[in-house]
Amino acid sequence: MKELATIYEQMRDTFAQEAGFVPSDGCDAMVRLYALSAQVQSLLAQADWVLDQSFPQTAQGEYLDYHAQTRGMRAHRRRGRRERSALPRRVRCCRTA
Repeated sequence: MKELATIYEQMRDTFAQEAGFVPSDGCDAMVRLYALSAQVQSLLAQADWVLDQSFPQTAQGEYLDYHAQTRGMRAHRRRGRRERSALPRRVRCCRTA
């Protein structure tokens, strides 16, 4: 995922090309551009998360269960030592009879 500074630099460069001048970092337009770049970074992070949950190979928890349900499967959670630990539980899917 892109860093906030990288997104801001790209937006500032595009602004400078389109406007024909480079405004100072403290002006109103640059402050707004920085806030916009923070929102863009947040949206990119959310889009990555949604993409991960969209496929059963990378989905986790509740979303993995949804994938199993749409395929006529059920999710079985392993029982044992790992469940008592702080580690996340492993989920495996199997076909229902």
